[in-house]
Amino acid sequence: MLGAIFLKLIVKRAIKAINRHELSAFMQSFAEEAVFIYPKEVKVGGIINGKSAITLWFKRWMQQFTKSHFTIKHLCLENPWDIIGTNFITVEWKIKITNKDSVSAELDGITTIQTKLGKAVVVRDYIDNTVKLKQIWGET
Repeated sequence: MLGAIFLKLIVKRAIKAINRHELSAFMQSFAEEAVFIYPKEVKVGGIINGKSAITLWFKRWMQQFTKSHFTIKHLCLENPWDIIGTNFITVEWKIKITNKDSVSAELDGITTIQTKLGKAVVVRDYIDNTVKLKQIWGET
């Protein structure tokens, strides 16, 4: 149970950090061997391996999106009785986002997070509108 409470707190802190564009604070929740999977419908999408590569990816994300605000709609854990921080988390979210060219969008998505000992080891984003996603990445 304490592990589950701890993981929810980590996720909420990570969302606050990314909303403030605080890259180092955001990346604290990732394990060194983490894998990040982003929708392949955009050029920056695919599988990113390792914390250093994921950090560079999110640095680029923060450069592309000058304003962003995630709101958590739902936060669920597979094992609410977890005591060591090894779990599977699902976060449903909404984001209001503006890119460096002042193109804005609202997107809904789900992020799944597999954790081990309190650190994210596999993170996968699912985003509802790939047309808007391509627009805000400047691909259309």
